[in-house]
Amino acid sequence: MTSLKPIISELKIRASWGQLGDLSAAKSYYDSYEQYYFQSGYRYPGEIINFGDRAIYGLTPTVNANTAFTWSKSTMVNLGIDFKLWNGLLGGSAEVFRRNRSGLPAQKANDNAGALATWYNLNNDNTRGFEITLNHHNKFRTLDYFVGGNISWSRTQNGHLEHGQFTSGYQQWKWYNGHQWNNVRWGLNQVGQYQSYDEIANAPMHNNSNNNAVILPGDLKYEDWNGDGYIDDNDMRPIGRTSYPELVFGINMGAAWKGFDINLFWQGGALSNFQISAFDMDAFEEGKTFRNAWNYFSDRWYKADYTDPNAVWIPGYFPAIRDMNAQTINRQPSNYWMWNGNYIRLKNIELGYTFPKGIIGSRIKQLRVYGNLYNFLTFSSQKYFDPEQAETILSFASYPQIKSFNAGVNLKF
Repeated sequence: MTSLKPIISELKIRASWGQLGDLSAAKSYYDSYEQYYFQSGYRYPGEIINFGDRAIYGLTPTVNANTAFTWSKSTMVNLGIDFKLWNGLLGGSAEVFRRNRSGLPAQKANDNAGALATWYNLNNDNTRGFEITLNHHNKFRTLDYFVGGNISWSRTQNGHLEHGQFTSGYQQWKWYNGHQWNNVRWGLNQVGQYQSYDEIANAPMHNNSNNNAVILPGDLKYEDWNGDGYIDDNDMRPIGRTSYPELVFGINMGAAWKGFDINLFWQGGALSNFQISAFDMDAFEEGKTFRNAWNYFSDRWYKADYTDPNAVWIPGYFPAIRDMNAQTINRQPSNYWMWNGNYIRLKNIELGYTFPKGIIGSRIKQLRVYGNLYNFLTFSSQKYFDPEQAETILSFASYPQIKSFNAGVNLKF
């Protein structure tokens, strides 16, 4: 160990274990039924019965009582190491963790009580992950600089999930999420776009397509995954992840030299996919053609002369525009509308200058001028949406991230 002293300045290994009650998964249950789950009975006022202009309040039966129902148990295990090397030139930490939750609320699959069925502590899941942090600080002559970063990954896997009977092995594989990751996205595998009516005539039949009559050149071509000659929900399979990134990271760096200083903060996310909603798959909301359309639909398939039924089709990236209420195969969940959510963003950059004492005089302790940019630069595989916005039914209509520039003066007397 003596030979390691010049290298290792500090070293700490840590481990922890803990268990506590967890109400997070049962919050909706308690919000609705907390005052009833210890005893069965009726709630008043309950359902309203209207007789003309009169409203009569009746009794509503509560769920069947389960006095054994309680909070879930959350067990957390954490292993970590903290270190400083070469007298602080390099420092950091690394840790791994796992959280097991048991007794998550669920209703029994074979409970015949219907709407009065009570809840039990049946399900379980686990979340595991890691986090790594590194920091470096040094001074080279008159240049003082630092750089640091952190990266973390976490993912949740379901354990036992209470379920009923499935009608087929495929249905069980698709709908039973027990012992599976909870952020898997399902959909059709898009393998191209139809180039002509002749190709459409020889295509597999599509569900809800009026025997393929609604398909136009440029429409999405899907893989007949199970090989039955028919494109439907049975061809869906795992195609990606949900929109929340599994991997998040940040980088902080800066330097100072002869009064000048610069600081940068980068952040990013990876291992995520962004699903375009049905409202963003069509150019006009609910067929309201008098409203504006998204600009990206200018790169679409369209006829050279829309008044001529025999006119040639001009290729584009998106399928031809339809009324939102029109029948089409293009709105199926697929990897065509599932876009890569990975990104890295220069969240903040600041440049400043601190004036020397000889210039500002004895009455002023410090004078610093600075300027900074916020959300200045983003690297993302997608240009149509902000990678940090939430995935909603109107994702593109969300208010965009604000880019801002600030300048200021710090004056101390």
